[in-house]
Amino acid sequence: MDGKPSYEGPGGNVLYFMAERGWMVGPESGSGKGFLFNEGGVMFGDDGDEECPSTLKHGWRYANGGMWYEDFSLVARCVEEESGIVERIRGP
Repeated sequence: MDGKPSYEGPGGNVLYFMAERGWMVGPESGSGKGFLFNEGGVMFGDDGDEECPSTLKHGWRYANGGMWYEDFSLVARCVEEESGIVERIRGP
């Protein structure tokens, strides 16, 4: 999306980039709906040209019960597998 790759992960969830918003994890690429979000690369001047959000300097937010919470321990890492690059979202 928006010139950057998107990645499918466990449970069919997708990590994708939205221009002028940031990286999001949700059920459908480009929908703007999801449960993990990082606006680094857009709001904070991180390197927005990255194709993998593992280098973002700011933490992720997660949705729970209709509210968004910050969690600086969450990271996204690009992991190469035999079938290609797969994005894995997990804590440290």
